[in-house]
Amino acid sequence: MFSVVICPSCARRESNENMKLGEDIYGFYLGETKEELFKRAQGVIVIDKAPDPPLGFRGELWNCSAPLVYHPGVDRVRLSFYRDRLWEIVVYYHNTSAANLELLRSELENRYQTHATAPDGTTEMVAKTYRLSGPGISITLRRITKQSGIELYAQYIHNELHDRLVGKGKAARE
Repeated sequence: MFSVVICPSCARRESNENMKLGEDIYGFYLGETKEELFKRAQGVIVIDKAPDPPLGFRGELWNCSAPLVYHPGVDRVRLSFYRDRLWEIVVYYHNTSAANLELLRSELENRYQTHATAPDGTTEMVAKTYRLSGPGISITLRRITKQSGIELYAQYIHNELHDRLVGKGKAARE
């Protein structure tokens, strides 16, 4: 005979635990629930479902017309949710110049009191990438040349939720 064991306390703990980080990123809080964020965004910005990426599962993707806290330099924002929690924020900037990349790097270093690291010039030909860390988050600042033009964006990742997402992917491949 076959039986199923359900552990409601485990599922409840994960969905109810407080994973929301205390510092906002353009008005968004990594770890906040989708319901909480959408409620705050109602009437402030337009949020549309984004298509699934071609390279595999990255969570549930949503495009935002603007940040929740006005910032004139931001073009748009993309959000990713894993188990209804915000695990990734990608902020795209209007000014895609190399000078703006350096200004943003300096601002992030000052904000998080850290030093950005970058690959040497031998591995990146059409991009410049900086990596930084903050409390509970990883940040990638990148300027990349594509056929359609130049993009400059900052990607903020909730470390614990990212680890869970990666763990889910590993488990699915095994």
